[in-house]
Amino acid sequence: MQRLVAIIRVMRKGEKRLLRHIYSDVTNGEEQLRLRLFDLIEKGKVTSDAEAKAVLGQKGARSAYSHLKTRLRQDILNVLLLQESPKRIPQPKGAAAFECRKKLAQAFLLLPRGAIVEGTDILRNARALAEKYELVAENILIDHLVRE
Repeated sequence: MQRLVAIIRVMRKGEKRLLRHIYSDVTNGEEQLRLRLFDLIEKGKVTSDAEAKAVLGQKGARSAYSHLKTRLRQDILNVLLLQESPKRIPQPKGAAAFECRKKLAQAFLLLPRGAIVEGTDILRNARALAEKYELVAENILIDHLVRE
């Protein structure tokens, strides 16, 4: 529970709004439970797993609640990655590495789906950034993705 509380504390308002928006559009029972757990933790209404489980009405196995927490944590981390900007990273080389890896992930998603032109344009931009800041690891990852 402490890990989840710590992650929720460092979230910005916009990230919290985005997470709520993602969950609000879904009528799936488990995703609604994730939203309720998120709200309980954010508002400080629960401080332990036992309290949260009782408030949520979880009477099932302990593993079901554990999976609920894990999935909420993964959703939060995905929102953080989606919303993070390289402008918030103070070192230019660190910001460039972040942006380069973000572009690599985008190309990794686009190329197998058949968006070759867009994927290669993104890889070209990533390569230029990696060469400008001498990012050796990112250059190796780009080479690997091109070979695939």
